[in-house]
Amino acid sequence: MKTNSESRFREGINLSSDSKMFDGIKVVEYDLVPLIELEVTIFEARLEIFYRISKDNYIQLLERFLNEDLKILAQFKRTSLSLREDIKGIVRKYIEASSLFNGQPKFLKGEYLTEVDFKQIIDDINKEYHRNNEEAIKNKTPLINYIASLDLDLRPKGDSSNNWISKCPNGRNHFLMISTLNDEWGCGYCKKNGKLKDLKKWIGEIEQKALLK
Repeated sequence: MKTNSESRFREGINLSSDSKMFDGIKVVEYDLVPLIELEVTIFEARLEIFYRISKDNYIQLLERFLNEDLKILAQFKRTSLSLREDIKGIVRKYIEASSLFNGQPKFLKGEYLTEVDFKQIIDDINKEYHRNNEEAIKNKTPLINYIASLDLDLRPKGDSSNNWISKCPNGRNHFLMISTLNDEWGCGYCKKNGKLKDLKKWIGEIEQKALLK
C-alpha cells in the first residue's frame, strides 16, 4: 500500500488509541524496515516496531500490536547523529513514556536494533531514573509531604528530579502529576490543578461528596 509520506512537521510519541496527533499522516507500508520486537509486559503480548524515513527527513516509528493495523507510534526529525543513534533516542522516548502505564517492555527479537542496543537503552533509562529519584527524595516540599500523608502511592516519576506521581484522590484509578519546581499538581483526567491550598480544598470537596452518598 503506497500512501502519502508528508510528515506535516509534527513530532512526538503517540500512545493513545484515540490521539489526533498524527491525523492526516497516512501509514506507509511499502518501505518499512523491521526495527525490534518487544513484549508489552502488562498484556504479555508482542509488539512489532518498524521504522521508515519520510521524504522530508523525519524518522517514523510504526507499531503493530496484537495483529492490529499499523499505526504511527512516533515521529521525529533526523538530527546530525547517526541514524542508529537517532532511532535509539526515539525508542528510549517511547519506553520512558509508555512505561508509566505499561511497565518496561521485554526484548523478544532484534532486527535493526539488537538486544545489546535494547539493554543499553534500558540501562541508561534506569540509571537516569535512579539519579533523579535520589535527588527528588532529597528535595521534598510541603506539597509532597502533604500528598505523602494521603496514602496515594506517591513516588518520584523518574524522568526529572522535580517530577512526582501518585494516584488521584478522586477515584484512585488514574494519576496525579506533581512538580516541585513551582510546587504544583495536576490531574488531566479530572481537569484539576493548582498548588497546595487548591489540593486541600479539592480533597475537602471529595470527602464531603463521599459523606453525602
